[in-house]
Amino acid sequence: MIASRLLAAGWRDWAPAQQQALEEVWDAWWRSTLHEYPGHEGATDVLETVAVSTGSLSPWLAVWAGTRTGAADRHFDDALDHWLAPPGLADLRLGFRDELHAGPELLDWLISLEESRIGAAQLFEIERLAYS
Repeated sequence: MIASRLLAAGWRDWAPAQQQALEEVWDAWWRSTLHEYPGHEGATDVLETVAVSTGSLSPWLAVWAGTRTGAADRHFDDALDHWLAPPGLADLRLGFRDELHAGPELLDWLISLEESRIGAAQLFEIERLAYS
């Protein structure tokens, strides 16, 4: 709901210093989440907030792909379980009001990861969704 409220408040039209402060908080929050497991929030919850707020998963997923810690990997395993559960990844929407259609961007990212990062059964399901 935080991201939806920030969008409704028009944060992108705020003064540059205020925008930068928010972006710095999101970056620090995301990076700290990936380095602590289980942590206070799950990675999917934090990712949803920062991605919906900024309108894109890409920068946040790039950080995740480059963060090769035990905590980040455990968050990733939890996220895959969450994303692959019904109703599924293909039409995944994020945000309190489903503001961000995340499925296609997330599928592209998952396909781009090195195969050793995803188990065979999960990779099969991701490929099935991506190429169907």
